[in-house]
Amino acid sequence: MFDCFERFRKHRVNFNAFFSTIIAILVSISLCALFIKMGLYSRSNPDVYVVSFIIAAIPVVTFLASYAPHKLRPAYYETWRDRYRARKDKRKILEQFARQYNIPNWKEKIDEIKIDKRWNFHANTKYMDLLAYERSIALNDLRRENAQKIEVINKKIFESEKAVGFAKIDLDDARKKVIETDRLLRIAKSSGEVYKQRNDYRQATEHEKSCEKQLCDAEYNLEKDRETKKKIGEVYDKCFLDIVRFYDARYLKYMEIAIDKINKVNGLRYTVDGMPDMEVK
Repeated sequence: MFDCFERFRKHRVNFNAFFSTIIAILVSISLCALFIKMGLYSRSNPDVYVVSFIIAAIPVVTFLASYAPHKLRPAYYETWRDRYRARKDKRKILEQFARQYNIPNWKEKIDEIKIDKRWNFHANTKYMDLLAYERSIALNDLRRENAQKIEVINKKIFESEKAVGFAKIDLDDARKKVIETDRLLRIAKSSGEVYKQRNDYRQATEHEKSCEKQLCDAEYNLEKDRETKKKIGEVYDKCFLDIVRFYDARYLKYMEIAIDKINKVNGLRYTVDGMPDMEVK
């Protein structure tokens, strides 16, 4: 429903599928070359066709598996970059942690800190700022598109509400007309007058039924528009949460090396808080 989110997701799916398929093709080619060199490819070998089918299926299966429905995941290059920067920034993160808790050396065991299985600590590094910045860009794009969709559906709801209001007025007038023609029919005396009033009454009742249908259709359209707005909100919440979890997971992976180092020194099980906010206009 949200184009910006689909572009965000598909970019990563496409990269992973492309990269995985290329690797699978190279593996298949390497296996073929190996089997040919070993002399296993021979028409006298009854298993050659089975082996050939399996090797040919490797890239196909890899490609299909890469495009299978799954949750939002980082592109491989993002995972590699996160791990590289984590190792590069590890000492800086550890030194920041030591300064925050007034520890002379992060290699020393911590005794004075209350053990609550968490610490309120964020890596103050350029890479953390980059992740927070990228997350803010993605969330702002999502907010912007959501605002546009809500504006459009609100206009539709307003028009639908107007249509319901007009339909109710038309139905009320039609019912009054039925009552009036029925009254005139009851007091009609001559056959000509009875014929006219009966015809007017029939037309009035038909018009009443038409107005009832118009009101029913208008109320249905209004309910459908309100349901669409609700659906937009639900999808927006899910996409928003997916993006937040996506970057939180990357941030935790980035912090993991430093966390493991602290835990090893202190024999504890510290975890890190989520990413700090960085709003982008």
